[in-house]
Amino acid sequence: MNDLSVTLMHDRYAPGQNLVGEVTWSAVDERSQSLSIRLIWFTEGKGDRDYATVDSIDVPLNKDSRGIKFEFFLPHRPFSFSGKIIALKWAVEAVVNPSKRSSLAEFSLVDGDAPIDLADKSGALKEMGMKKPFFSMGSNR
Repeated sequence: MNDLSVTLMHDRYAPGQNLVGEVTWSAVDERSQSLSIRLIWFTEGKGDRDYATVDSIDVPLNKDSRGIKFEFFLPHRPFSFSGKIIALKWAVEAVVNPSKRSSLAEFSLVDGDAPIDLADKSGALKEMGMKKPFFSMGSNR
């Protein structure tokens, strides 16, 4: 299979929404038997990498097809977030079987306008009059 791609209608979705998209390709080779379209989340950053398949659709391939539309009902968690050490991302992944050739389109699952940003908030704490982050103050405040 050549030129495999995943296209989503939006790059940001709310919990419980329907995610609509399309997987397209230019040609099917004789060894390609099926296409798995997977709704996944995964982590990136330091430490172990976590990954989960939330839902999937398996589609048989034939030499005359060039694309398929899909739809997933999104769960309510986990939300997309990013920080200095780790990030959680959502994506739709298309995988051709048995070759395992794949394509991925990322999106954010958010409850608001943007993914949660776990950036260093020490500046905001200083503005509130705290010299050290709350969790490092110990029991003697």
